[in-house]
Parts: sequence; structure tokens; C-alpha cells
Amino acid sequence: ERYTVPYFMVRTKIDLDIWNNKEDNKLEEAVTLKNIRDELVQHGVSQIYLVSSREPDRYDMPALLADAFPGVRNYLDASSFLFAGGTDGATESWSLPVLWSSIVAGIQGQWQDAVEDFLYVVDGTDVHITQQCDGLA
Repeated sequence: ERYTVPYFMVRTKIDLDIWNNKEDNKLEEAVTLKNIRDELVQHGVSQIYLVSSREPDRYDMPALLADAFPGVRNYLDASSFLFAGGTDGATESWSLPVLWSSIVAGIQGQWQDAVEDFLYVVDGTDVHITQQCDGLA
């Protein structure tokens, strides 16, 4: 925070904590999640992401991906011109939409590196890196 560098507090393997707390202490999922959040808040953590790689659509993983990689929102928003939905050949009986893993899907978009002045563009599995030099790309 002192250097204004963005960071994310991520607590992983939350599914194991929930299972263990249910087995050992007979506590429900909501209670376990609240206890973990409350403990981290007591230690000064304001924004917390509780995630499980085994269940990436549950807990805070979607919010983490959206916050860490804001460009992914445009690829998931059907009204955006960047939407990667299948319009070419989608009516063909053999065509299937392209599906990326949650990690590849989560890093789609473009980002500007303020230190080295690199522009990163991730499009599918292609990554383009450009360094700006005196206004020239």
C-alpha cells in the first residue's frame, strides 16, 4: 500500500477448510467462510478472496479473475465488440465454441505496464507484447 502497488489477498484451498471444519467441528460452510474472513480482517486485510481451484466457479474465484484481469469482462459480455462468441459458422452442425481453461480465460485482454511501458495483449493463446519508445510502438 505504501508504494501503491496493486495486490490481492488470496486464501486458497477453501474447500478443504470447509470440509475439515464440518467434519471436526460440525460447522456449516457459511460459518467457516465468515470465521476465515473475520480472522483476516482482524489482521488488517480489507479485500479478501477465498478460492478453491477444485471448484473455480464457487466462492470468490470469479470476482478475483474479474478484478485481477479486467479485460476478461469484455470477452464474456455479449454486448461488447470483443465478445468471443461463435458467429462464424456457429450454425454448422459440427462446430463447437472455443472453450479455454479458467486460467487462460482469466488472462484475456490487454494491460499496460507502467514501469517498463510494455503493452500486453492476450487473445486466446496468442500473447503480443509491445514496448512503447518515445511514442512509437
